Amino acid sequence: MAAPDVARAHTAAREIFGLRTLWAQIADLDDVVGTDTQIALLLEVRRLAERATRWLLRNRSQPLDIAAATEFFRRGVKELAVLIPTLVTEHRRRLFERTVDDHVGAGVPKDLAWSVGTLPDLISALDITAVARSTARPVVEVAEVYYTLDEYLKLDWLRDRILELPRDDRWQSLARAALREDLHVVHSAITAEVLRTIPPGAKGQEQVDHWVGTIEAATNRCLRLLGDIINSGRFDLATLSVALREIRTLVQASTPETGSNG
Repeated sequence: MAAPDVARAHTAAREIFGLRTLWAQIADLDDVVGTDTQIALLLEVRRLAERATRWLLRNRSQPLDIAAATEFFRRGVKELAVLIPTLVTEHRRRLFERTVDDHVGAGVPKDLAWSVGTLPDLISALDITAVARSTARPVVEVAEVYYTLDEYLKLDWLRDRILELPRDDRWQSLARAALREDLHVVHSAITAEVLRTIPPGAKGQEQVDHWVGTIEAATNRCLRLLGDIINSGRFDLATLSVALREIRTLVQASTPETGSNG
């Protein structure tokens, strides 16, 4: 990827997520909190900036129009920054609350601790906002479906296992990153399919339940395979790739031209 493209994507990511404000707030903690705490906060901001930069490079036309990308995503990101802690899985919510409590205990103002605590999950705001715009659905409705799927299809579990994969060399790192990116793509595609199957207005759980009913055999097969992998205790690149491939088949199963219950 050309350096100017990376620079534009990074600038857009910074504007979309309001990262300059966070950097300034963390800088203001000089001599207020310990160096380790300040570095931990800065690393979370940097991780989001890097992940958002990669997302924009992979999912938006290049060269990126920074102003247009910022306008496209920023409102959805602001809305989801407030909503995400209430929508994520119970596992993610516990991690969020523990992170906020740890930061506050170290002397970080609660508002800043809360904002930084949302960052690991806020990358999903790009996918959710894109689906909301493509389906003409409210961001909150898309988010409810997105996070209901996270729990129902074990996507939260799969994401954590992917992040635990070794990255001792360049190829392992690339394989891990590719699997994580593929998971984001599949998650967004299934979210859009769920929204397509039912008129606007229903709650996320209702929409997912309706979608599951249209491809019950396929979802049952997928969940059985995921259960087998979880019970096996083997979570390497091979098994996680198989898991993701099986989840991907649900997109094809729910497409009218190819979908079936068997």
